[in-house]
Amino acid sequence: ILERQEVRRRARRVAFDAFKRAIISQESGGRYGIPNAEGSGAMGLGQIMPDTARNLSRRLGLPYRPDLLSSTNTAAREYQDRLTEAATREAWDFGAGNTRKAASYYFAGPNRAGWGPKTRRYGDDILRRMRGQ
Repeated sequence: ILERQEVRRRARRVAFDAFKRAIISQESGGRYGIPNAEGSGAMGLGQIMPDTARNLSRRLGLPYRPDLLSSTNTAAREYQDRLTEAATREAWDFGAGNTRKAASYYFAGPNRAGWGPKTRRYGDDILRRMRGQ
């Protein structure tokens, strides 16, 4: 029984890691410190919106540092890694095993009333990226 539990735990970790890589690839192409190309205000590796970054920082016990979201030095990379990990983990947990739901949450937040055609396309893009990894 313990062996099966370990296998399941590892499988969940592998699935989460693939999800996180797909999000990063979709959002920034793996580049640190970049602003959102569409002008939304999202920044950094995970293209995190300022209010979301502020809330994640607080929950992680970190200062909110927008300067680190738009930089590429070592401290900025570590900061962006931490926030992106937290944001993708939150979305993954919200999805509870449903990758499309997790991707939709990452893209548009928890209010499903705002999940329109762009959100569905985003979910499809993440699933395609995950299959291609």
